[in-house]
Amino acid sequence: AVLAKPLLAALPQGATMIATDVTGTFLVPLKVTLMAAFLGALPYVLYQVWGFVAPGLYRREKRFALPLFASSVVLFYIGVAFAYFIVFPLMFGFLTTTTPEGVLMMTDISSYLDFTLLLFFAFGVAFAGIVVDIVGITACKTTSSGEAQPETTQRAPARAPLAAQPAR
Repeated sequence: AVLAKPLLAALPQGATMIATDVTGTFLVPLKVTLMAAFLGALPYVLYQVWGFVAPGLYRREKRFALPLFASSVVLFYIGVAFAYFIVFPLMFGFLTTTTPEGVLMMTDISSYLDFTLLLFFAFGVAFAGIVVDIVGITACKTTSSGEAQPETTQRAPARAPLAAQPAR
């Protein structure tokens, strides 16, 4: 019911949501539960990904990557909240006013859920995409000619192969 509030508030008097699929009344709550579980588990999953990736990073990269992971999770949640609280009321308010005369708007709950989950994901990824931009900008240096040069990390020089070393 919480997920459907933006549409139900915009529907004309007497209009409701319907289920046209035999399994719709069962699968819709299941999909909502799975999405809530995904959103709740996202920080833990990213923490596990961090635990896998972190040993292969340099100390400087670790200091840089941890805030990016945390901010990407927060920005994803902000994108989902933006879609729910800002975009949905405006969008459904507009869409319900465009219903032609003599047509009763009755939204299928399964289609509505698929649409809202798609928009949640799209806005979450769009907001978290800011982190990708930051990484791309900081990973390249711009030269005076305007060409992007990838940043290199200083490594210890490789030793010459044993065959190329002078005999002692």
